[in-house]
Amino acid sequence: MKEKIIKILFKFQKIYILLYPFLIYNLFEKNESQIFKKIKIFEDKILHDKDEIKDFRYINSENILIDKKKYNRTNYPEISIIMTSFNQADCLHKSLRSIQNQSLKNLEIIIVDDYSLDNSLKILEDYQKEDDRIIIIKHDKNKGKIKARTDGIKLAKGKYITILDGDDAFIYNDILYNSLYIAKLGDLDIVEFKLSEFRNESFTLTYNNFVINKILYQPELSTRFIKLNRKDSYFAIINRSICAKLIKRNIIINIINYIGHKYTEEHLLIYEDTIMALSLYKIAKSYFLMKEEGYYYSRSDYQNKISSEKDYEISIVKFLEFLFEKSKNKRKDIQMIYNEIISINYFYCFNIYINNHFEMFYNFFEKIVKNKYLSKKQKKYIIKLKLELKNKQIKKIK
Repeated sequence: MKEKIIKILFKFQKIYILLYPFLIYNLFEKNESQIFKKIKIFEDKILHDKDEIKDFRYINSENILIDKKKYNRTNYPEISIIMTSFNQADCLHKSLRSIQNQSLKNLEIIIVDDYSLDNSLKILEDYQKEDDRIIIIKHDKNKGKIKARTDGIKLAKGKYITILDGDDAFIYNDILYNSLYIAKLGDLDIVEFKLSEFRNESFTLTYNNFVINKILYQPELSTRFIKLNRKDSYFAIINRSICAKLIKRNIIINIINYIGHKYTEEHLLIYEDTIMALSLYKIAKSYFLMKEEGYYYSRSDYQNKISSEKDYEISIVKFLEFLFEKSKNKRKDIQMIYNEIISINYFYCFNIYINNHFEMFYNFFEKIVKNKYLSKKQKKYIIKLKLELKNKQIKKIK
């Protein structure tokens, strides 16, 4: 009798083991479906009858009507906004008013002035007098965006953090409230709102999260995220910017620790956003892209950058060092490095900037071309780059 019971239990255990993944998957799917349904109802509600933005020119004015009641500082803000500023006096009114016009008032506004040489600091201090939620950090020299953001993040008390550049702005007054509502509804690590561009006094609402860079991103990374609706295409593209996102505070603190002192202290001309964004996607477990546009950027920031070839070379080399150091021999990491190499070669003419680091990059190409996770086509492209680099080096020696 005892032996029969053991046999029955053993058979039941085998059936349970076989069914376990199926049961867990279905329970997980059902939970996701319910969360997405609630979010979809909320999104449909906020998008219904939303007025189109016809003219955004006047946001630069100092005289935009805002809620004049005194903003009370709180020790428990829902969101900490980390804003960086460097020589952007002409844009700061636009950025700060877009924060103050937000319907969600329980905010902490941390602004890091990265040693501006114009009257940016004076403007910031004037705003601080009327809004006691504003905290200003002053750098004694220009340290770059990663360092400026890191200093602001370390001081932040908010449950969630969002990053805003000094020349950018939030579009709608409810975007922080709406993204926070969705984040809490799904207990999500990242809620991203769509990006738009402001050019020539016109506002482009169709700029759908770096569509121009769609060759770069990276379907294999998306498998680490909870996609609440697997059928909707707007989950497909992951933004390379750290801005336009609402991120759990503990997640973004982990990002800073993951990047490490070596890179957070580095002044990079380019790729400061990419380093932070790639780190975010490695650490976060859940992601949601809203249908609502919420963030726009102008391109004035480029005017503040020193555009010598040496600066670009240093930034590219440092970025690639970061990729090699942080990546493991896994499919998604190797594919990520390959895609980044394509992007560098496509946008910045890769070989121009690595001639002074020939041995380092030649050895790297030798190593990566042997990796089993690259396709034949990808290996062919790396071999081509390697040969081009070798030929240029030979000509240089001659």
